Amino acid sequence: EMPDWHGLSEEAQKTILSRAGKQPDPAAPARLRELLDKATPLWQNASEQLSPLLTSYVHGLASLLKEAGICLSVRRLVTLMRNIPAVHAVQMTLSDRRVAVNDSAWTALCSSLPQIAEGLPVPRSKLVVAHKEAWQAAERGPGGELFQILSENDPVRRLAKAAVSESLDLQHRSIIVADCLSRLPDGARHRV
Repeated sequence: EMPDWHGLSEEAQKTILSRAGKQPDPAAPARLRELLDKATPLWQNASEQLSPLLTSYVHGLASLLKEAGICLSVRRLVTLMRNIPAVHAVQMTLSDRRVAVNDSAWTALCSSLPQIAEGLPVPRSKLVVAHKEAWQAAERGPGGELFQILSENDPVRRLAKAAVSESLDLQHRSIIVADCLSRLPDGARHRV
């Protein structure tokens, strides 16, 4: 957890702010410099190549997280967009096996939530479901039916679209319908 800003001394606050955006210290350990040197070109490539996919993912994720009671600011969502390719580049540099972008997105998401840094509880199950649904929708693309369903903000309309979907299997439709029903107040839930 990060300490509260107001729990830091004025000197510590100014030190943190004065170092924002600067290059790493040249005296940093050689291993870190080597890692950053190898990861930087990978990060640049990943940022460019993954931009459409990540835009769809973060767009869908923002809606799903809001419904789960986890609200992220515009600034935080933009930070997440930057963090995913950075995490992916570092994981590719450190790993001797193929690294799935989905895994990098999950790591970046968990590391980008301010609630965790503030020590606030974040329901992991809701986070997992939102991540998986947003990722699947993004992989199918903006024209895909799952993306269209998950982009629907109104839970009743999303439920209706999922229930009649011909491209989603029964299990996936059931999960979306159950999730939508759980978000409705008692009267509306019973009416649907």
